[in-house]
Amino acid sequence: AALALCEMVLAQMGLCDFLGFLFVSYCARQRNVEKKPSEKFEVEFQWSYINFTWPSTMDYHYATTNVKYIPENNAMAGIKYYNNRMYIALPRLRKGTPVTLAFLPMNSKSTTNPLLRPYPSWEMNVRKNCSALQNVQSMEIDRFGVMWVIDGVRINSLTKCPPKIVLLDLKNAGRVLHSYVVPNDVSLHQGGFLNDIVVDESDGGFAYITDNSVQDPGLVVYSRVYNKSWKLRDASMFGEVDASEFTVDGLINEG
Repeated sequence: AALALCEMVLAQMGLCDFLGFLFVSYCARQRNVEKKPSEKFEVEFQWSYINFTWPSTMDYHYATTNVKYIPENNAMAGIKYYNNRMYIALPRLRKGTPVTLAFLPMNSKSTTNPLLRPYPSWEMNVRKNCSALQNVQSMEIDRFGVMWVIDGVRINSLTKCPPKIVLLDLKNAGRVLHSYVVPNDVSLHQGGFLNDIVVDESDGGFAYITDNSVQDPGLVVYSRVYNKSWKLRDASMFGEVDASEFTVDGLINEG
């Protein structure tokens, strides 16, 4: 009966008017829904700087004295939770970032500036080793406990390694299940910016990845079954120059 009523209203009003009718009806119903009292956010962890569990004190001092670790250049991006752990992506946008993927146990005793642990290991975070993780912006974890890592920030000269998608088994200490190098015609090896990922586990697994490249933006699709990727492009995916001009609290950003 409800479907028949919708079809009748749609026939009389047209699509645009009908969608407007649905929106107004939804808003009217929401006004009658009892509002729940707002809850205050609680701070679980907080950082004024980021540091790591170094293999030794000697390694730490070597990194600081040789500009391998610059605390203020380390910043968090993607964060995911799985089995009482918080996994964190730390993109290498500047020099002095020794780790690009790390984790923190949720039962960590320290809540202020807790040390992050490289994941899966220090060896898998070594720069200029194309088998290791070079520049991770984000990741996703599927229901099987597999982390899909996009190692695809290639907007600077910190690595010459091609972008790749790495699958890690979180149930087995981060063992590498598969590594796929993204072709240059899908994401530029110099200038590509694989930014975010959504995983569809149906039909063997697909990943949908945004490429925020200035030169060649688009939506990258990766099939795990066929171990193949392709890219959807459209003129609307390019950034608008005028959109970078905005004002916040009297401060003008001219782009």
